[in-house]
Amino acid sequence: MKAAVTRCRVCLAERKLLYSTTMASQLKCPKCGSVVYSRRKPFCGRCGERLPESVLFDPATRKKVEKVIESERKQADWEGKFPGHPSSSGEYGSIL
Repeated sequence: MKAAVTRCRVCLAERKLLYSTTMASQLKCPKCGSVVYSRRKPFCGRCGERLPESVLFDPATRKKVEKVIESERKQADWEGKFPGHPSSSGEYGSIL
């Protein structure tokens, strides 16, 4: 479960940057037309074709994405260690 939560958060973090830096309609594989779900990966997830540089994050943005992902992974690890803590659930939970 923890790995799935981490993957989900990583996807969300990347998507926030993805949509804030370019229009989604431009992010398609030129060979198969599939939506590009990760601008960090140099290959299409559907057909395996190398994606053009114009679709991928530039080095500075890639570095920002990696920082966000690392931060999200640390948060997920922390939440896994302290599952009932208010910071991990967003609630204060039961006092009993």
